[in-house]
Amino acid sequence: MRNSLLAVALLLCGAAHGAPGDAPATVHAERVAPPVTWARKALASPQTPKWQRQWASRILAGKVKVPVVVWVTNYGPWDRHPFKGDYYHIASNVLPKGTVVYLEADRTLKVVTNCGAKSNDRVAWHKGAAYWVDRWTKRRRDDNANTRLWVVGRAPWRH
Repeated sequence: MRNSLLAVALLLCGAAHGAPGDAPATVHAERVAPPVTWARKALASPQTPKWQRQWASRILAGKVKVPVVVWVTNYGPWDRHPFKGDYYHIASNVLPKGTVVYLEADRTLKVVTNCGAKSNDRVAWHKGAAYWVDRWTKRRRDDNANTRLWVVGRAPWRH
């Protein structure tokens, strides 16, 4: 009985596995966070805007926070209150304006530019997310869902 408990404990701790090189490639690929993959591609592309290059360098320097799960919805000119915005705009009641984030669902950087109704955060909690973010989209999208978000940093926001 004692040996079987020890074996289970070793399996749960990962000690029963071989050397790190013996693990399947997908396990190692999972360790590279999506923001890092994005940042490498962004810095390799001459089309990446200057502001994104700055934050990509920060990501590669390891200055990105642990991801959280957020409930993502959409707003834009098609909404009942036609908001102006751009592809990189998101709203959040939790993150301060100017916060730069990597949003996994869109595979790009976004900047918090405004906030929304507090009831959105309650919906997010019921959906199993830490909080809510609302992304600006040119056209209506019905793809509200939980996704991961990494906080990259904070830029001055005077708008």
